[in-house]
Amino acid sequence: MLKHLKHTQIDQKKWDKCLLGSADAVVYCQSWFLNIIHPGWEALVIEKQESYTFIMPLLHDKKYGLSIHPKPVLAQRLGMFGLVNSELTKEIKKQIEKLFASFIYPLSQHYSNDFCQEEKINHILPLSADYTNLQLQYRRDRKTRLKQAKNAHIEIVEAHNANEMISLLKEEVSPKISGGVSSSSFSKIHDIITESLNNKSGFLVKAIHDNQLISIAFFITYKNRITYLFSANTKLGRSLQANTLILDTIIKQYAGSHYILDFEGSHISGIADFFKGFGAEEEKYFHIKYESPSIKVLKKIKSIIRR
Repeated sequence: MLKHLKHTQIDQKKWDKCLLGSADAVVYCQSWFLNIIHPGWEALVIEKQESYTFIMPLLHDKKYGLSIHPKPVLAQRLGMFGLVNSELTKEIKKQIEKLFASFIYPLSQHYSNDFCQEEKINHILPLSADYTNLQLQYRRDRKTRLKQAKNAHIEIVEAHNANEMISLLKEEVSPKISGGVSSSSFSKIHDIITESLNNKSGFLVKAIHDNQLISIAFFITYKNRITYLFSANTKLGRSLQANTLILDTIIKQYAGSHYILDFEGSHISGIADFFKGFGAEEEKYFHIKYESPSIKVLKKIKSIIRR
């Protein structure tokens, strides 16, 4: 039986065990990650013989005084994990319509037409080939930029402090984003990095030139994926192609392994093109969307007022 559980009702050990056993598991749905990005998260769960056999995280927010499920912050996707069939998707849809006036939900799988779904693109690079063959997949322009970076005498080393990433994000990334990055988001980024360093699932790599930090990237591993989660570069770092060298270093380090490098994709053409330059493949994921009649009416009223 599908149950809606409040945060305090969720057994997080059972949760993580169920997630780990799912073929579609994603790093963002580990309990510790959800605790950071959306404290108080809830869930739809099926439990049998004291084990969770199906889980689906839910994020609650308020808008216009109504309950909504927002697009998650700092997580590309969520998901439904466990055995999912047509009967269950119908029950999930009923629960969603009961719980939320508006619902946006990114996930890996394509389900039945019970849901309105929008296709999205991710970029991944399987690392099973040896480094020589992986590098052959690099586009010519990326090879040229890699050569430029190697000739710049850049040192690639591991970093151990989230503050280096936060400082560079504040200086170089936030000013370029419309409205900037909130202090709450910076706090969550700091906590994600710090917790993952503590539990050995994440690592920071930085580029140093003339004793100056010019680029830094954060990667997090879960199951067979290495996810390229955050990065920041100085003007000099961009000029010297330091980020290209960091990614090439990771590809070389994990070449010939079972890992997949997950670039997370981007709807921004320049960023997507950067990932493709390493030979990245496209991978589809989806956004489920739902709006209640009340939300549609409120949006219509709002658009009329704006005229």
